[in-house]
Amino acid sequence: MRKQEEESVNLAREHLGKTELCLNEMARTFEAYLDGEKEEARNFSLQVDKAESEADTLRREITKRLFKGAFLPLLREGFLNFVEAIDKIADEAESCCDLIMLENPDIPGDLKPSFKEIVSDSISCFQPLKEGFTHLFKDFSLTLEQVQKVNVKEAEVDQKEEELTRRIFSSDFELARKILLRQLVVKICDISDRAEDASDRLEVLAIKGRI
Repeated sequence: MRKQEEESVNLAREHLGKTELCLNEMARTFEAYLDGEKEEARNFSLQVDKAESEADTLRREITKRLFKGAFLPLLREGFLNFVEAIDKIADEAESCCDLIMLENPDIPGDLKPSFKEIVSDSISCFQPLKEGFTHLFKDFSLTLEQVQKVNVKEAEVDQKEEELTRRIFSSDFELARKILLRQLVVKICDISDRAEDASDRLEVLAIKGRI
């Protein structure tokens, strides 16, 4: 692999690391918020904003290197699509934190464990995605194995999203509260959806790398 390609791959690893930091700080934001520690939650959410901004900077740097000629055209497009898909995960983490910090949803105590669980499960889709990238251009089968793990985890999140939504709308909350809680559930689960999108891009990239 040429120097330009190596540098692009290393930057992509950094980008994945910043995205993972966004997700971890988002989880801490929700944990604090659900525990009633709203000032602490706000501090964690600021760390999400910072990590997302740093991820954006890395994405732009990767794009510059790709346009300067890193990788052959067939791989260049796939690599860029993957990086942009990862960046959307960081965006979603920031968006989730913005929602609870700005709209301050009133989450009932009996639903808090379910919200904590779905945050954890949605974020967990990222780990096999990150692992799959480490095997890119080295072991095609291991990359695809991790892609499949993302798909399985995302399907599990979809099921829990449906169950939590059903609980929300079967409650006696006023409609506006139901809608806001449902909106929050959707935003959280968008993370697993974006991870699945990125895993699709990773799969395509892995296939192109074999051609």
